[in-house]
Amino acid sequence: MPKQSPSVRWEQKDRDEAFEIYLLEHAPVLREYYAAQHSAFSQLEEDAYVRILIQHQTI
Repeated sequence: MPKQSPSVRWEQKDRDEAFEIYLLEHAPVLREYYAAQHSAFSQLEEDAYVRILIQHQTI
């Protein structure tokens, strides 16, 4: 596969982002899915942070 120039990569990234925005605006189920996914990952990060704090307090 030939290498893409930086401008082609940026254009592809812009198209991908625009497509994602379009889908999120026009497919409510995806919006809900992404919101739930974000919430789950945020909770995982928060739980991990709390575990690290507790671990450092017991050392």
